[in-house]
Amino acid sequence: MNRSASCIFTFFLFGSTVVATSHQAETNLQVQSTYQRLINAKEWREAQEASKKLAAYGPAALPWILEGTKHQSKLVRKYCFERLCDTFPKERKAVNRIIEGVSDPDIGIAYPCAFHLGEHKIKKAEKALRRVLSDPNSSELLRYSTAKSLAEIGKTDVFVVLYIGLGSDSFYPRYLSNIGIKALCGKDLTDFGYKGPTEGAFVSGPAVMRIKGLPIEKAKRKVERWQAILAFTEWLKVERTKLFEQLSNAWL
Repeated sequence: MNRSASCIFTFFLFGSTVVATSHQAETNLQVQSTYQRLINAKEWREAQEASKKLAAYGPAALPWILEGTKHQSKLVRKYCFERLCDTFPKERKAVNRIIEGVSDPDIGIAYPCAFHLGEHKIKKAEKALRRVLSDPNSSELLRYSTAKSLAEIGKTDVFVVLYIGLGSDSFYPRYLSNIGIKALCGKDLTDFGYKGPTEGAFVSGPAVMRIKGLPIEKAKRKVERWQAILAFTEWLKVERTKLFEQLSNAWL
């Protein structure tokens, strides 16, 4: 390369570096501005919108989202954890923070974190999940979500907990138990004639709304559930003998 060409190449390289640095600086300012919008949000829609815009910046936003998960406002923490789960589901720093999120005092944060860890089969989360499962102060929702996730990472010792959950009259234990049971043995109650864990209830996020009255219809749904549990248990006895042995030695 002659001297003239070398000078042109050097100038081009320098110019490209300046442009890239300038663009990065502008992006950083936009990320910081969006984060400020998030932490100053007055209501959930505003916070949700700001968190999604923040996550759209990709890796440049990750340090700010991680910082937001430690914010004193549970609204800010909630949406920052949501963005970790949906935008950075397996990124190392994000996963480490999601594992810590299982112990967040707000169930609206701890539950989705626990759910996420099994859904993405994060095996290093086992210790944190077990700590929550064994804590007598953990809510029913959180205990079943951690049991579900432990099943999804291959831990069979939670089988009895999940089996009991199949028969629960509450939606979330039934829902989470069916997911965990399927992870452990390849089938859930829907493989045995069960129409699904909602049993006529309307579910929107954490809210479960039941219809007043309809005693005969509700009784029929319970019968269908228990018929499916019976068929499932008979199948276990033949096809999954080790799991069935756990039931034989459990207080049910």
